Amino acid sequence: MIKKLEHENEEIAGKIRQLFQLAYQVEADLLGIETFPPLQRTISNIKNSPTHFYGYFIENKIMGIIEIEYSKEETEIHSLVVHPDFFRRGIGKKMLGFILKKDSKVYSVQTALKNIPAIKLYESEGFDLQKKWKTTEDLYLIKLIKKS
Repeated sequence: MIKKLEHENEEIAGKIRQLFQLAYQVEADLLGIETFPPLQRTISNIKNSPTHFYGYFIENKIMGIIEIEYSKEETEIHSLVVHPDFFRRGIGKKMLGFILKKDSKVYSVQTALKNIPAIKLYESEGFDLQKKWKTTEDLYLIKLIKKS
């Protein structure tokens, strides 16, 4: 079941951060980097974020989170994480499908060029490469978009 998370709540923000820490550490290891900005997010940052968070629940526990910024013009996916114990079970695909039902003209996401599992997921849902660039941390990022 997917439902909106009240991330302004301290306890919920803490649960979001906890899952972010688990999932983004796996991504940082995959990318071979030690300093990874998503791992630096605080509970306060999450609580005060203007974005929307949705959780994928299994037995009343959050096992996946998607964070978006939504408008009729564009829905930007800021985060899509799944608990490492639940990788490769279709949770990310279900959450992405849920967001793609929003009424936006364009959907966009940024990810690391080396994050092949994420890229394959987005491409399987019709996202195409828009641009690629190198950050100051020696990390290559890409932006993928899907037009409705």
